[in-house]
Amino acid sequence: QEGHHPGRAVPPDHVRRLVVPAGVPVELDYVVDTHGNTMSFFYNTEINHYARDLNATAVSPYVRAGNLDHIAYGQADGAVYTSKPVAQVVFSTAERCLAGSTCSGGADYPDTPLDQACDSTSNCDNHFTPTFWTRKQLTKVTTQVWKTPTAPSDVESWTLRHSFKDPGDGTRAALWLEGITNTGL
Repeated sequence: QEGHHPGRAVPPDHVRRLVVPAGVPVELDYVVDTHGNTMSFFYNTEINHYARDLNATAVSPYVRAGNLDHIAYGQADGAVYTSKPVAQVVFSTAERCLAGSTCSGGADYPDTPLDQACDSTSNCDNHFTPTFWTRKQLTKVTTQVWKTPTAPSDVESWTLRHSFKDPGDGTRAALWLEGITNTGL
């Protein structure tokens, strides 16, 4: 069996470890161009739990969702965590619930399967498989540049407006993008 690198075989005793455990996020985190410049992706995660092997008390955590927090641009390969980026894009999120609600229960989240959530670390009865969904919605995208060494300066932003539209077919309302407002800063 071939591993992550072409032409490099995986020893048989490592094959079992190659099976990706349920819920392991697959998120792009780092890109290097041919000149050694980087683009780094940073995420916020949402954790859920499920009962392994149909055993309600064999509980495992997993990453249910990953929401992009920001992308940093223009650092040199090898210096991503030791130098400031030249620019970045920041992604803002909010709860994916009805406007004006308390965001506390299923009725407040019309298109989110909250019945699939298990916050317990000791018993997840009836949650025998990982599920992947988010409680968040993207609300704003802001571009920034680092003019000073201490803090970035905003350049431009896009604010997203959402609503929950009734599809008219008897199913639940779903998140709908109503519009985008662009602001030069």
